[in-house]
Amino acid sequence: MNGGVTSRFSNGIAVHGDGSIVSNGTVKANQSAVKLDGNGTISVTGSVSADSVAIDGGDGNQSVYVNASVSAPLAVRLGNGNDTLEIGSDSSIQGAIKLGGGDDIVQIDDHAVVQNTVEGGETDEVNGDSLIIGNGAICREDGQAVANAQGINTLDPNSGTVAYLGQTYTWAEFEHIPAAATCKTASAISTMGASIALILARRTPSTVCRAEA
Repeated sequence: MNGGVTSRFSNGIAVHGDGSIVSNGTVKANQSAVKLDGNGTISVTGSVSADSVAIDGGDGNQSVYVNASVSAPLAVRLGNGNDTLEIGSDSSIQGAIKLGGGDDIVQIDDHAVVQNTVEGGETDEVNGDSLIIGNGAICREDGQAVANAQGINTLDPNSGTVAYLGQTYTWAEFEHIPAAATCKTASAISTMGASIALILARRTPSTVCRAEA
């Protein structure tokens, strides 16, 4: 979906059953702005707002990627099923995030803005829900950055709040909180080549080692 969709009375974009939704425009709706009722994928890289639910997933196994501005009382609601939600680094999420039953995974990329609580849910679990905070490369030589990343692993997954890379995240009803940040040495990064180092610098400008020539 390119451009804009405005729905004054119901859903902006809706798939009833299994399927995929890709939205890179502006979606506004009174009820659910982006809605998928079955198994499938949702990718949102534009702007989504609603009076009720911005991104609405029903029962089913769903993979959701958000790298967008999202605003609604319920920013993301996913139903029963083993769901994955990745919140990209350029995201600004205003509204609650609620996942339903099943073993769910939430990945919050570096510097993403998530203003409200992320809730994992407590029903129909086998392995439990996982909340992953951080996804960038950090320098082994940067003791504070390493300590911050290692500290993620010590947090209480059931509920808590943490400040990480300038953002504050609050969660409830998870069973696992691993840290996804990876440690690299300056010498390792210097051998990647100029093009790869440039990509890393663009993705995580505050966490990439500056290798000496």
